[in-house]
Amino acid sequence: MDCRSALETLETVPSRRLQAERSEFADFHTHIQSCGLCRVAFDSRRLEEDALVRALSSVPVPAGLESRICDRLDAEPRKRGRRWWKLAGAGGAVVAAGLMLGVSWSLWTNGWLTLEQVRLAVNEAVLRVERPESGPPRGAIRDVTGREGGTVAATVSDRDWRSMIAGRPPLAIDVDRRWGGGPDATVYRFSDGATRVEGVLVMIPRRRVAAAPQNPVPMSVEYLPFPTASWSDSDYVYVCIAQSGDLGRLLRSMYGTTA
Repeated sequence: MDCRSALETLETVPSRRLQAERSEFADFHTHIQSCGLCRVAFDSRRLEEDALVRALSSVPVPAGLESRICDRLDAEPRKRGRRWWKLAGAGGAVVAAGLMLGVSWSLWTNGWLTLEQVRLAVNEAVLRVERPESGPPRGAIRDVTGREGGTVAATVSDRDWRSMIAGRPPLAIDVDRRWGGGPDATVYRFSDGATRVEGVLVMIPRRRVAAAPQNPVPMSVEYLPFPTASWSDSDYVYVCIAQSGDLGRLLRSMYGTTA
């Protein structure tokens, strides 16, 4: 299976089914084990679907509603006078769909992001930049000054970071891809000559991130697939991703932590 087929599978099959029926989708799972781009796309989709399922689980639905709707819509009425059951079933379906649409719209317009969304979206965007043949970007890093990029106001207050991004214009990334929402975060490319680490520093307003990291300095490095560290202050959540070099070494030299 190639990347195109894997992404098509991801668009048409729910992530929970891909996980539950691994034998049926063995080619897909074999592919994402060796392809970081598709693995990041799969993880991102799984997180989005899980968040929607958790939100919908809090919506009260009468017991047996689904089976009753199916029975009413599938059964042929025995009498002309009983066709109202079909209308009642259709009405129930509309009500249920309305509940789901309302919750989905609330999630969509609330504007909150999860830290995992930010980290996975930036990892995926960096992969797209390095492998443009993979197709159109799911979360594109754009020039802030460009027409599509809009304007993102963020200031890097840390002196060490400012020295590493000097002369590099800020970029932007649309993490949640909401229609008309524009970029969510500012992206700065950085390069440190002492440790030979290059990558991107992402800044997103703390108020936009649900369950933001509590640590004021980076404490650990994860691989998603790029080395990634996260921390926050009172104003911003920071996500640092290294495209080359030892990110842990850079962070230890800056913050004195065990990252």
